Amino acid sequence: YVPLLAALFLLIMLLALLVLTRKLVTPLHNLTNGAEAIRQGNLDTRIRVFTKDEFGHLSNAFNRMAEQLKQTLSALQENEERFRSLIENASDVITILNDDGIIEYESPSVTRLIGYESGDLLEKQIYDFIHPDDLSAVTDVFTKVARNPGTIGTAEFRFRHKAGTWCIFECIANKPVRNDGLIGTIVNWREISERKQAQEELQKAKEEAEKSDMLKSAFLAN
Repeated sequence: YVPLLAALFLLIMLLALLVLTRKLVTPLHNLTNGAEAIRQGNLDTRIRVFTKDEFGHLSNAFNRMAEQLKQTLSALQENEERFRSLIENASDVITILNDDGIIEYESPSVTRLIGYESGDLLEKQIYDFIHPDDLSAVTDVFTKVARNPGTIGTAEFRFRHKAGTWCIFECIANKPVRNDGLIGTIVNWREISERKQAQEELQKAKEEAEKSDMLKSAFLAN
């Protein structure tokens, strides 16, 4: 009977070990599959909880994490859509330059203002499109801002339209102080061609009025 009892005891131990192993491996397998599904972007993945032990607590924590990730991603997507809508409908052009003046980003409004598609100017040198008479001043402003994060620089310049004409812009340039090198100099520029033309016409009218007054005064003096 002793060998039979020993064999029976060993069989019972093996069965118990098999059940225990299955009890441990199955939740781990479910958690692994769930983590892989999350990694692939399926944030609706949830782990079914059948126990109240450590694996049950871990599964609940995993499900809460997945739900929080889903909510965070949804909020980020909403913010991204809102930001894209603002950028696409903005009247100003937003440009991001690296420290060498290479264009790394152009807002869609560049098409409406100067005829280029956003991708046309990427990786191009911005100074190649600025009027030669304005180049020195603009270069000084952008270089100073790039070397001194947090500094705000302003400039007025003529930028070559895709059709070959010159458009007048004023800009504000700024480089964030703490961006870990991820963002270069942000340039926000607005076309002022019509305003400059109006100012010139006003100045011309003023000069003509003054000239007329001088002639009138000279005539009356004689």
